[in-house]
Amino acid sequence: MSKTRSIARLCPAGRRRLNLVLAASAALVGLFLAGCAVESQLIDQAPDFTADRFHQGGLAVLGVVQVDEVAQVRPPLVDALERVLTATRRDIPLVPAARARASVPDSVERLFLLGYQMRGEPDRAPFAAVAKAAGASARYGILARVEEAPIRYGSRQVTTGLPGDERRDTQVRVTGRDAHVSVRIYDLTSLALVWSAKYVGSSDVAPNFRPPAEDSLDAASRRPVHVDPGVAVAGTPGEIPGPRDDPAQLGFPDPPTVARAAEAAFLLLARDLPGAPAPPPTPKK
Repeated sequence: MSKTRSIARLCPAGRRRLNLVLAASAALVGLFLAGCAVESQLIDQAPDFTADRFHQGGLAVLGVVQVDEVAQVRPPLVDALERVLTATRRDIPLVPAARARASVPDSVERLFLLGYQMRGEPDRAPFAAVAKAAGASARYGILARVEEAPIRYGSRQVTTGLPGDERRDTQVRVTGRDAHVSVRIYDLTSLALVWSAKYVGSSDVAPNFRPPAEDSLDAASRRPVHVDPGVAVAGTPGEIPGPRDDPAQLGFPDPPTVARAAEAAFLLLARDLPGAPAPPPTPKK
């Protein structure tokens, strides 16, 4: 059975809608720039992949990869997926990747993840070995693949100044990243694909001009920053780096990590999986 969910777009009218949906886990979601989109698309779900079977069988994390990247990028992505699922879906028995693949030889594990990284589908022979090992702890196994991770540049109005001082708005540079993630869940007893979906998550980084609280550990070492609108960022407010420009020289911060952007995608996944609790009701005005 194939399903396609409607896309929740965030820029700019959909921003309020997404904030309501994700209010319970706002700490995991970055801010979003105009021009980006957050998407949730359920491509396929097997009829027998129900909430009851999912809760009883549990879920093993088999791996998270990124297209055209080295193996060293995988641990932060795996950690992001496991943290999101642990925080938001406590109803699902979750088996971390380290335990799920503990008995798999390194050579088999490398082939398994490399094949999935290159083609978006695991090769049968190494997959069978990984499924046999992980299947001792869970019935289902999840794989995720970051297919793209583009960087965005823009600007945002922020309020600066010390508490009690006159506040004023100034424009600062903001660097964002989108993570386009595909997700596949398999029945480890049959190697059958029972869930397929795609998500786009985003995260933004902006300079922090607010001074720390007096009782903060940073209070003694970090001096408050007063920002003059004329020097807060280099260049004009609408300037975007070109191919030959150095974003740092234009006042843009380093982009968020791919794992940070992927967290928002994983949060959408957690809310899509069978048996997810209903979102909190919208407060009445």
